[in-house]
Amino acid sequence: MRRTRLSAALAVLLILLLWLTPVSAAASAQLQLEVEKTLIGDKPASQETFTFLLEPVGDAPMPEENTVTITGSGKVTFPPIIYDAPEDYHYTLRELPGETWGYTYDDTVYLLTVQVTTDDAGNLTATLYLSREGSEGKADKIEFINRYRAPRPDTPEEPVDPDDTTPPVEPEPQPPTDSVDTGDDSFLGIWITLCVLAACGLAGTALLFVDPAKKKSR
Repeated sequence: MRRTRLSAALAVLLILLLWLTPVSAAASAQLQLEVEKTLIGDKPASQETFTFLLEPVGDAPMPEENTVTITGSGKVTFPPIIYDAPEDYHYTLRELPGETWGYTYDDTVYLLTVQVTTDDAGNLTATLYLSREGSEGKADKIEFINRYRAPRPDTPEEPVDPDDTTPPVEPEPQPPTDSVDTGDDSFLGIWITLCVLAACGLAGTALLFVDPAKKKSR
């Protein structure tokens, strides 16, 4: 009889304990990070695919994938990050630069702080705080802005045909001038006159020598 009463008392006590025990709070909290890509400048002929890398600081929990991609402009979300304990967790998030000609890649590094706390009901909540490396103040969202500049057509020079063996055209030489410019025609007249006078004088001298010789021979 006593055993029966004791068993009943234990059963009632167990029921009371189960009834008075509060329902356990959520065992974890989760957070998803959204990344936005914006393109400015010229319209590219084909869309580029951009990659974004999330890295933990210390032993911060990580999503299943630490990289996501966006083709062109748009938004993408990382897989959820699960938090099991109240604490402050830190991350960095950046874009991996590409090598496509014409693009200027955003080199911003975002600093992420996830503050996990417990509310009055014992539930875990995760709150995200954003800032940019090297900049004071908070950021509203994770956004990377890239600029694209299309190639500009240049005016090409006239192409040279490598098979063209035609020699270059050289200027024709000018024939030399035979006439001598004396600078004054009066000197030429005087010179001719002197020559004539000299010839006459020689002829007269010759006649003087010839006549006496003829007379002696007679």
